[in-house]
Amino acid sequence: MASSSKFHADRIAYLEEKRDNAKALIGGANVTAFLISMIPDDTATPNANQIASIGKDFLIILSALTAEQYMNAFVIMLVTTCIIPILTLLATVWMINLILGTDLRFSKKEDN
Repeated sequence: MASSSKFHADRIAYLEEKRDNAKALIGGANVTAFLISMIPDDTATPNANQIASIGKDFLIILSALTAEQYMNAFVIMLVTTCIIPILTLLATVWMINLILGTDLRFSKKEDN
């Protein structure tokens, strides 16, 4: 259940919405920088360069949002398919050890 996409649909939709916003901001910053650089005599070139650098910052945000989306999916898959079964197996072995009263340690102390 936890690994299904329906379980995390709200989070996925939120991250996709933010990714779309970041894409729009990157495009807007690039278009604005291009239009400002078209002004004659290079009077606004420093402003265009600064706006273009803001587009790079939005690209970093877009990368972080994409990484967060994939990390959420990976961590959920890892927890539900690996960690929980391993912990269940260890808990079962521990309970059997308690019930039977056996000692399953790897190293035993020698009696003097």
